[in-house]
Amino acid sequence: MHTLSVDTLRVDIFKELINWDQEKLSEVYEYVKNLASKENSETSLLQELLDTSVDYAIKAHKTG
Repeated sequence: MHTLSVDTLRVDIFKELINWDQEKLSEVYEYVKNLASKENSETSLLQELLDTSVDYAIKAHKTG
């Protein structure tokens, strides 16, 4: 069984998000934001990861 570290997961997410357009990023952000709004301890890491990933992907998308 293959396990992923948080860092590996972040890199994989960044690689995927770089190829998405602004509309797709917004859709995914809203979906995950709604999940994270449930305010349990597991979603705080998800929210942090989402915010970081979206910021990075938007910057990468704007710079080409």
